[in-house]
Amino acid sequence: MAETIEKQRVDEYLKTIGVSKDAAEMYQHLLKSKPQTMSELADKLQNFPSANYRLAYELQNLGLIHKLSGRPMRFEAYSLNLGIESSFSTHQKTLQEILGTITREATPNQHLELIVGRQEMYKKYEDLAAQAKQEIVLYAIGIAFTKSLYEAQKSAIKRGVSIRHAVQQLKAENYHIISKWQHAGVKVRHAPSERGFHVMIFDRRLALLSFSDPENTENRVSIVTDNKTAVNLFMVQFQNIWAGAREIDT
Repeated sequence: MAETIEKQRVDEYLKTIGVSKDAAEMYQHLLKSKPQTMSELADKLQNFPSANYRLAYELQNLGLIHKLSGRPMRFEAYSLNLGIESSFSTHQKTLQEILGTITREATPNQHLELIVGRQEMYKKYEDLAAQAKQEIVLYAIGIAFTKSLYEAQKSAIKRGVSIRHAVQQLKAENYHIISKWQHAGVKVRHAPSERGFHVMIFDRRLALLSFSDPENTENRVSIVTDNKTAVNLFMVQFQNIWAGAREIDT
C-alpha cells in the first residue's frame, strides 16, 4: 500500500514538471531495478529500443537518471531524493528562462513590476490580495504571520475570495502559522519541495513570481506580471501541485 502511494506521488510530481507518460513509466522501472540496457528496457516496457533512447535522454536531461560508462549502454536512476531535487532545480531554471523571455518581450500594455526584498514582496502581496475578487493561490514555503498579512487574508476571505496555499515545507517551527491560516479560512496543503521559488496568482489574472536564496530568504527578487501566457502556465502548474499535495490536520 505504501509503495503504491509513493508511486502515485512520484507520478504526480513527474506530471507537474512535464515528464511524458512513457518516460515516467521508464523512470519508475529504473527506480526499482539494476542498471538497464535499451533492450532490457524494451522488454520491460513493451516498446522498441530506439524509442527508449528519447525517453532516457528526456529523464537524463532532468537529472533523474544517468548513463553508465562502458558497453552496452546502460542507464541507472539516481536515488529518489537526489533525482527529485535535481529535476526540480532544472525545472525551475526552465521556468526562469520562460520568465526571462516574457520579460524581454513584454509590451507597453502589459503590467510588469520588479520587487526587491522579502518585506517588499509581502507588502505587494497585501496590495494584490486587497484587490482580489474571486481566488488567490499560493505555492510557497509559507507566508509569514504578521498582523497586516492576517488582516489582508481575513478581509479577502470575508469578501468571498477563496485562498489556497500549497506549503513547500512543513516543520515544527511553521506548524502553528499554518494552523493560524487554516483557522482564518485559508485552505492549506503540503507539497514538499526545496525552497527558493514561490508563485502567487490572483484571480487567474495576475502572477507574483518570487525567487530567493534558499539559505537567506531576505535575498529575494520578485516579478509581478499580467502576461496571459505566464499566468496560465503557472496556474496549470499550481493545479497539478495542489492535486498531488497532502491535506494538513491541525
